Amino acid sequence: MTSLRWMLVSLMTLPAAACFEIVLPDSDDDPEPMPTNPTTPPDPTEPKAPTDPMMDPPALIEFVTVTLNTLKDDKRDDSMIRLEVLDQSGRVIASDEDTYGRFADSSTRQIPLDILDPSVTFDEVDGGDGCIEWRAIGSLDQWNVAFDYEVGFSDNTVLIGVAGKTEFSQSRTTLQCAALR
Repeated sequence: MTSLRWMLVSLMTLPAAACFEIVLPDSDDDPEPMPTNPTTPPDPTEPKAPTDPMMDPPALIEFVTVTLNTLKDDKRDDSMIRLEVLDQSGRVIASDEDTYGRFADSSTRQIPLDILDPSVTFDEVDGGDGCIEWRAIGSLDQWNVAFDYEVGFSDNTVLIGVAGKTEFSQSRTTLQCAALR
């Protein structure tokens, strides 16, 4: 590196002389790389670093709703229905049980379920099941129904389980499930 010294002598404003040194690179030396600015935005073409689970908390269950669409054969008011959502391991994470009264032909009902453990995550429920158990009490009954489950999470994702026409009949207990995806 070659050095150039400049001496500045102030005639009127500075009482003493000031000395500055300016360093210029030699012509055959490569210039020093410019330092990067730490506030430079990230390059969108660069792959993103994996997310840190401590920084991005998992999505937690917030609601479960079952929609029951009665088809041609109604459900009498004394038949019991148990609705459940099971996680991947088969653990019940949301449920409700009641007669819910009569379901007329061609009617639709939405029923919210009680969440048993609000710390359940999306990853635990994805691939689980939404199930309906039906049993006639006191009288013979038949019920044709289609149902779907919606399971919502804190990050606004929703898992859905859909079952087409399901026929419940006579006085036996019947269970039908739909996979949640």
